[in-house]
Amino acid sequence: MLPGRCRALILIDPAYTSTIGAVKYAARRGWSVHAAAAGVIARRGQKLTERLPRADTVIRVPVQGGHHALELPARLAGDSRVSAWRSVRAAYRGVVRGQWLATRGGKPRRSATGTTGDGGNAVPLSRDYRYPCVNNLHVQICAPSS
Repeated sequence: MLPGRCRALILIDPAYTSTIGAVKYAARRGWSVHAAAAGVIARRGQKLTERLPRADTVIRVPVQGGHHALELPARLAGDSRVSAWRSVRAAYRGVVRGQWLATRGGKPRRSATGTTGDGGNAVPLSRDYRYPCVNNLHVQICAPSS
């Protein structure tokens, strides 16, 4: 930095910036969710706040290359702004997950316990979920066939 042009570092809480960016700015301005979240962080650095959109309205949000309707949940009378954004985030994640499952044929990904989305069992995984568990694999391979 040049002398006399020093800037102060402003610490910003990044809570719910992606949700706020997706709900309020991304679709309206044609930005990605990430660019909109960066805009929300910049607004927070300028000491600006984000109002919640009116409850029980439908907003167009970006989801995997397209846009979907998101119905905003109703707010309770004494809710704080953080808890209200938390409920908006839950609704948005539900829309994102629904679209994700639709692109995968309705099957969730394989879970860490070793089951697949259709209920069948896969090879059990080790504790760090990377390799098949050696003991269970040994039992499966070396089990006497009847």
